Amino acid sequence: MASAVVAQPISVDTIPSASLDSAQQQQWAQFQRFRQGSFLPFMENQDSAHYWVYTAAGVGIPREQISKEIDPMSPFSKVLFTRESSAKFWFFAVALIWLFLLLYFRAVHFKQFEMRLKSVYSPYYFSELIDEKIGFASTGTWLAHSLGWSVMGMAVVNIWVYDQWLNLNSPLIYVLATTALVGWEMLVYFVSFLFSEATGLYGLVRASWQRKANASLWFGLVIFPLVLLTYYNAPKLTAYPLGRMYEVLLLVYLSLRGFWVLMGMFRDGERSLAAVLYFCGIEILPLAMLLKGLVF
Repeated sequence: MASAVVAQPISVDTIPSASLDSAQQQQWAQFQRFRQGSFLPFMENQDSAHYWVYTAAGVGIPREQISKEIDPMSPFSKVLFTRESSAKFWFFAVALIWLFLLLYFRAVHFKQFEMRLKSVYSPYYFSELIDEKIGFASTGTWLAHSLGWSVMGMAVVNIWVYDQWLNLNSPLIYVLATTALVGWEMLVYFVSFLFSEATGLYGLVRASWQRKANASLWFGLVIFPLVLLTYYNAPKLTAYPLGRMYEVLLLVYLSLRGFWVLMGMFRDGERSLAAVLYFCGIEILPLAMLLKGLVF
């Protein structure tokens, strides 16, 4: 029985098209079109660890990958087998940092942590929180805001993943998105501070900032598990419009936060014309602009 001769893998840039029959030439042309298409960035991330080589009789056998050359006859070079990875380790690392900050907040500032959670549905605990003379730059305030901002950045990454913008699924882009959200909040607070300097509504601006911090903490606690589950199960949930769901979720959260600030103004007796101008011009208008740029 004649022994079969195994051919070595041939580079896709040097394979002579004249050595192929008509069927192989057609496959080769399809592969070249595929190689030059939109899936080219993912060619080095294939799920297969083997190339396929062929015997003299044309029988394909797997061969261990020893280089980055691509066998044009490999089924793993087809679109069906091209891996578009959506799950990254950096997302898990961010989640661990978030959990560490949450545990630190609860252990070091337990009383404030409890008051912030209960103040959402109890005006008494919010009054206790304000009586603690907690300022703009206090540790608890920044931790509460950071826990919400970071999860909001994770939700934005999920929107990109489910909208198939996988090139934006990177830690640098996540940091840029979260930094943009933080910068927007700081800009709104700076304008609020200037408004309070002109009108004397220091108490209103301070209470609104603390209410936003409490809302951010609650948003982070509620949405964090959902963000992780949908991110790491994206390949199984592509049939569901979860990208649009997150957009609606952010819209609902920011709207509820604005409504909570409004109810807090009425509860605190802030019903002057200056207070109405503050709410419409500094709370509602930036919120509408943010939602326009972030979601739609």
